[in-house]
Amino acid sequence: MSLLRRHQPRPPQAPPPATAWPELFLHELDLHGSVELALRVGGRDAQALIYRRRFRTRDVVHWRDYHLVLERIAQHAAQGQLGWFVDVHGQLDGQLRLTVFDRFFDGHAIRCEARAQRELDGSAEDAVARSAELAAELRARADAENAERLNAMLDDAARADEARRVADERARSAVELERILRGLDG
Repeated sequence: MSLLRRHQPRPPQAPPPATAWPELFLHELDLHGSVELALRVGGRDAQALIYRRRFRTRDVVHWRDYHLVLERIAQHAAQGQLGWFVDVHGQLDGQLRLTVFDRFFDGHAIRCEARAQRELDGSAEDAVARSAELAAELRARADAENAERLNAMLDDAARADEARRVADERARSAVELERILRGLDG
């Protein structure tokens, strides 16, 4: 099992993502008797583990299923289709449809919901200007929503890391105290 694996970037012919998430990397850690899976998110300034879960090593089916979900989340992020994003489609009737989607992981499954949809007449004289303006407006809203969600996720991850640090320190202290007390009995 690899400790860290980077997902392939989106192909060159793909359109640029509407909103940019930081790069997500699959994080696998083989611990004694358990496997920890998470996505590592962040840039040069800060990094955090999100969607972090630990499984018993023998629960292969469960942790492999979760591994596949995390890979899919990272793929969506690489394609610019994680969180809020704008999808633009021309219709056969000349209409242009702009849809704002929200793709997120609820802890159990990846969900995708349409949040807003607008249609414009693609044959109108000002169609290009109007559609560009509307797309920019929708993308700005998507960027704001994604920034808010990411900040909340990073805050949650920091609190979870602190709780793990405190629990680990308590466990180390208990082991040390036990060792000292056993030495006194000796």
